[in-house]
Amino acid sequence: MMIRSELESAPTPGSRQAVALVLLLVGLLGVAGCLGRSPTVRLFTLGTLAPLETESRAPNMAVLVGPVRLPAYLERPQIARLKRFGEIRLDEFTRWVGGFEKNLIRAVEGGVRNQLGSDRVVGYPSGAPFPFDRQIRIHVDEMIVDAENNLRTRNRSPLVAPGQEAAASSTMT
Repeated sequence: MMIRSELESAPTPGSRQAVALVLLLVGLLGVAGCLGRSPTVRLFTLGTLAPLETESRAPNMAVLVGPVRLPAYLERPQIARLKRFGEIRLDEFTRWVGGFEKNLIRAVEGGVRNQLGSDRVVGYPSGAPFPFDRQIRIHVDEMIVDAENNLRTRNRSPLVAPGQEAAASSTMT
């Protein structure tokens, strides 16, 4: 019968270093795996048109742009793409900066401001200190990038006096 002493079963300084080295290598491999390249996210914002070359501007007109009504698939940061057979795919790596609704209001507001030559064009909701002459309500029925990368939209955007109901109209581009 053989009895081991406590000194024989204690780890040696060399074995401690070996364990530490193995743990360090495992940790480095784990970190290296996390350093892989992620796909690039492409960010988009809507722009405005250049001012019209015309004398028929309305620099004193006050316009409220909004509210906006959107289909559920546009109430998110990802851009929706139309696939075969009517399938809609949300593109995780192609996104709107700041959300689509804010982008749309800001773009329409800037475009109307440019066309009218007025600094009294504001987005909804507004705390403007002046009354509005007109309001642009925006109802987007459809807005999809198709398989050929064409943007398809169908929307209704009546220009009405504040508080007035608008006749239904629709535009498809």
